[in-house]
Amino acid sequence: MFLPASDLLRMTPHQPDRSKENPKTQRAKAGPVLLRLGSMAASWVGRHRVFALGALLLLLVAVIVGLSTLAEKEQHTISAIPDEGQERIEVQVLNATGEKNLALEVTEYLRGRGFDVVELGNADMPQSAATVVIDRCGRPEPARRVAAALGVPSPQVVSKPDRGLYLDVTVVLGRDFRKLQPKE
Repeated sequence: MFLPASDLLRMTPHQPDRSKENPKTQRAKAGPVLLRLGSMAASWVGRHRVFALGALLLLLVAVIVGLSTLAEKEQHTISAIPDEGQERIEVQVLNATGEKNLALEVTEYLRGRGFDVVELGNADMPQSAATVVIDRCGRPEPARRVAAALGVPSPQVVSKPDRGLYLDVTVVLGRDFRKLQPKE
């Protein structure tokens, strides 16, 4: 004989099979079982109050850390925009060193100095020995400013205008990058 799931939930291991009883009688007898379950839950909370408070405190700390990280990211993005009246230089940073996350590191560095890095990634070329700053807009001054910020010497600043890129400067990071002396 099979019992419906609702009847199984109302039974405890010590209860006899009452499947043949009147449904109203069954519901009336289920009341004390539910009361016992409620008192067991209240007892558990009472015994584990310290655990519950600790979990709540941990959740609160996680939310605060998450919000502060989000606020830092928003603030960092805002600092990448130059002051009014200052020319906005759009930069592409490409990593040709094989060193992981170097393009991201340089992007954050340049944004902190007011440059607008609009693209970053790995270069589609073999590893480069020298870091090169490339003028893409046909005006050498923006490339010189980026080169000065990174410490790239003048001979490594070249002009290859490409209006199809919609940016001012490309930086190709070479293996010499860690040896460069940026001008503060």
